[in-house]
Amino acid sequence: MLFYSAGQQYVFLLMAATGLVMGLWSDFCLSLECLIGSGRLTRIFTDLTCTLGITILLFFAMLFSTRLDFRLYSVGAAGLGAAMYRMAVHPVLKAVFIFLRKKLKCLCNSYNLKKIFQFLCK
Repeated sequence: MLFYSAGQQYVFLLMAATGLVMGLWSDFCLSLECLIGSGRLTRIFTDLTCTLGITILLFFAMLFSTRLDFRLYSVGAAGLGAAMYRMAVHPVLKAVFIFLRKKLKCLCNSYNLKKIFQFLCK
């Protein structure tokens, strides 16, 4: 950047969007952990995968937006984006997935599907 103030708004918006994606990635890793199981090794693996993914995402976002020029407002914007995801998007997605899980569970417990599964598993 030629001047310090040139393009700050774009850096801020890009890093806030990166924070939203970081929140989405952490939710994906959490749901993957719940899906796989909560053993000690699987928890370590999913935590490391989540941390590595967030680190790579943050690195490339900083590389693209500021050419790795560390500015506190860009890191703060990423944190703000992650907080916005946690406060606004996460509860909506959680409610949608709980609703879909209940409907899928009702569908799987229906009599016709049980007969089909029993026939296929013979």
